[in-house]
Amino acid sequence: MHYTVEHGDSLLKIAEKFYGNRSQWQIIYDANPNVIVLLPGTVLFVPSLAKEQNKEPIQTVIMRICI
Repeated sequence: MHYTVEHGDSLLKIAEKFYGNRSQWQIIYDANPNVIVLLPGTVLFVPSLAKEQNKEPIQTVIMRICI
């Protein structure tokens, strides 16, 4: 999904709007490596949170490989 930045937006506010949780801002940040400053009119890619929730922690994956 894409979102056009509006005046007063921050990654925290956008994360709260889409995910209901301000602490998920890093997902949006990571999905937009070419965006340095949030200016009104900037279009951001906002990934589906469901995909992020299905990821296992790296430590868990490594442990499964080693066992």
